Amino acid sequence: MKVAVAGPTGVLGRALIPRLLAQGHSVVALARSLDKAQAVLPAAAEIRSFDMLAPEQRPGLPALLQGCDAVLHIATAIPADMDAPGAWDANTRLRTEATEALLTAARQAGVSRYLQQSITMAYPDCGDAWIDESTPLDQTSRRGGVTNPVVTMEGLVRTLAEGQMAWCILRGGSFVGPGTFQQSEIAKLKAGTLAVPCDGRNYVLRRRAAVRAQRLDLQHCGRTAA
Repeated sequence: MKVAVAGPTGVLGRALIPRLLAQGHSVVALARSLDKAQAVLPAAAEIRSFDMLAPEQRPGLPALLQGCDAVLHIATAIPADMDAPGAWDANTRLRTEATEALLTAARQAGVSRYLQQSITMAYPDCGDAWIDESTPLDQTSRRGGVTNPVVTMEGLVRTLAEGQMAWCILRGGSFVGPGTFQQSEIAKLKAGTLAVPCDGRNYVLRRRAAVRAQRLDLQHCGRTAA
């Protein structure tokens, strides 16, 4: 299968692409920085230049996806300082306008499968109650700046892919492992300046997230999985 990956050089992409190649798939990496992609991705991956946040490049996206069987949107821009003014702007655009552009181009290119990486942080605080994929996402004004783009993104997948492509939304937790924020968090824990939220089970090893994302048989077709 020929698989296009948007966001190939991030934490998840660097773990996922070697697994896709090992599974026998061909990989098209849609990368904003060719130099970075060439430095961190396996040589077997075909790197194509594309900036998800550049509207002027979007008319050429269907051609970049031509011949691909599946598209994986795993691009994010999680800010280092989450409270800084405008910190979430790029990530919001990736989840809204870029998702719409990628879905539209995938349909135009005849792509048959689409996987969208989402996030569990969009769930509301349910106290001691169990949360699963059927739990509505948090749209309260207090967290709307972070969670509303996730709601929009998932709605776009359901609307634009339904009846056109097999699709799956994969909600991940906070990634830990090599290349993640975990390294700085461990330093803070050792210094006694950080408390682990809850009981620590909200974290997901990036290699486990990659294993879930590589399941291109889409056993959760038309569904959301966490």
